[in-house]
Amino acid sequence: MSIRITTLIASATVIGAAIVGGGIANASAQDDTFLQLLQQDGITVTNAADVIKGAHDFCDALAQGASSSQIIQDLVSTGKFDQSDAKNILNASVAVYCQNP
Repeated sequence: MSIRITTLIASATVIGAAIVGGGIANASAQDDTFLQLLQQDGITVTNAADVIKGAHDFCDALAQGASSSQIIQDLVSTGKFDQSDAKNILNASVAVYCQNP
């Protein structure tokens, strides 16, 4: 359980560092959809690969029993996101990746 929490915090931190600014290179159609959802929510990305990896990590954590609330809190605890942005990031992750891992 603590390993999963550590992974969530690490993923949240990586996403926190990778969002705000930048472009998208070599993303799949699925990745483009995810990144477009973030953009529609006013969240821009500087490192698409890190954000995409974090999204997959969140899906893995949910599959292993982590709660959405815990993931959202981990994102908020990075200091980079408010509750709304954290929820939007998780919702985009679930919509695009969690049902199609």
